[in-house]
Amino acid sequence: MGSRKLFQSAALVLLGSTLLLTGCGGAGNSATKESVQANKTALKTLTIGLKADPPSLDPMSSTSLYDRYVQNSVYDKLFDLDENGKIIPMLAISYEVSPDGRMYTLKIKEGVTFQDGTKFDAEAVKFNLDRYREEGSKRKGELKFVTDVKVVNPTTVQIMLQKPFSPLISIFTDRSGMMVSPEAVKKSGKDFLNNPVGSGPYKFVEHVKGDHVTLKKNEKYWNGEVKLDTINYKVFTNQTAAVQNLRSGMLDIVDELPVKEIPGLEKDEKFAVVAKANMGYQGLHLNVTKEPFTNKYLRQAVDRAIDREAVVKVLFDGYGLPARTPFSPGSLAHGESDTVKNQMIERLKRC
Repeated sequence: MGSRKLFQSAALVLLGSTLLLTGCGGAGNSATKESVQANKTALKTLTIGLKADPPSLDPMSSTSLYDRYVQNSVYDKLFDLDENGKIIPMLAISYEVSPDGRMYTLKIKEGVTFQDGTKFDAEAVKFNLDRYREEGSKRKGELKFVTDVKVVNPTTVQIMLQKPFSPLISIFTDRSGMMVSPEAVKKSGKDFLNNPVGSGPYKFVEHVKGDHVTLKKNEKYWNGEVKLDTINYKVFTNQTAAVQNLRSGMLDIVDELPVKEIPGLEKDEKFAVVAKANMGYQGLHLNVTKEPFTNKYLRQAVDRAIDREAVVKVLFDGYGLPARTPFSPGSLAHGESDTVKNQMIERLKRC
């Protein structure tokens, strides 16, 4: 989203639709959906097609969705989200908030090491949070209310806030909560974005810009056996080409595909299409500092004039969810006012 001083998100919000396409068999394989489980057991390398190249694998400088796809396999976070969007412990096993809401005390998991052998402890948490608050960090704004991070003991960290900030723990479920190896940062310096080291289930192998990222399993992962030996992220800026590679068996999953391809693939028993509303969204942003959108009433008129349901149908063939805000039905912030009702009926009621 743009700067709040310059833009107002208003006229149109479309909640993103997760479109994951998975092949059930390799090249020349006529496997059906019933054989997916057998194929999963035999599979040792997973190849995933990405729409764009991940520009930075360092959470400190990351701004891309495609970075996240890779980072979530390389790094563990302080907290995570389960399949229902609920916050769950990860590297931080619990937390307490002071009565005035200005101090969070985190208990840290013991027995975790980074992929380079560096020990994960409270000092590592402090190192990461201090680093994310440095000038030039893309995480600085997310942690702007944090004034200090103190190590109480090897398994306890205290985070001091300028004022109460209830979203803090949810922020730790994303890049601000990803823990990187302090020793690897000191060794690689600014080039850490090309040499990432975390404590996650997969270790970084190589990144060939514009082509692929390769990861291999972390044999010493703290959270149980890692099932796959290798994950390859292949970059396909042409999504039609990505679908062709999926059909041929060169790809196992694609993260996005042209809507015109979906109906045919849904009918093909060799593929499974996952299409459901997610936390992402697309919207129009109005520059409220320039005419004519300095006029609040004009902005409201534009907002009400757009038929969101028609936009989803025409532009996305129905693979999207019309919305009034960025908050999807799975979000804790979602409420009745976020839902788009039948606009024609609502207009008639107003008349």
